[in-house]
Amino acid sequence: MNATLILSEKSVDAEGGIMQIVIWKVPQPVPPTSHEFRGVAQLLEDFVAEVTKWRT
Repeated sequence: MNATLILSEKSVDAEGGIMQIVIWKVPQPVPPTSHEFRGVAQLLEDFVAEVTKWRT
């Protein structure tokens, strides 16, 4: 499967917490997903929301 790297970022917050996100564009959805992603901005927003929920 040919995939294209869209984004790779890693950050460390003031408390030493590490947040890393890597986004690949793949030619077709990967199970169990049956749809394409809605855009990088939405993926980042969803990711940060999930990290925030996990930390609290």
